[in-house]
Amino acid sequence: MAQSYTESNQTMAQNATTLTMAQNSTNSSAIMSPQTNETLGVNETVDVTKNNIVIAPPLKQLKNGVSINDIKCIDGMQLILKKEDGSPACVKPEDATTLTERGWAQAP
Repeated sequence: MAQSYTESNQTMAQNATTLTMAQNSTNSSAIMSPQTNETLGVNETVDVTKNNIVIAPPLKQLKNGVSINDIKCIDGMQLILKKEDGSPACVKPEDATTLTERGWAQAP
């Protein structure tokens, strides 16, 4: 039986790529060899990797018991804390300066 696709399904099928997935120690999936033109669906997340080392988002690190002083950001990003509630965020250094000047963030 022939299967018909809508235009949306055809586009999704054409853009589909194979990813090498790995499980890290917290049972979250990480993209180990991301391809270009990847599309994430609604509510999908990925952990950022560099040289196959998974660096979880800062809030996830905090929820997993990592102390604020030990939270890691990927290269080129700087850890800041939201002034309102102390939640961690990794941002570009120039954005950290702007957010601090505007009273949104503080240094850890």
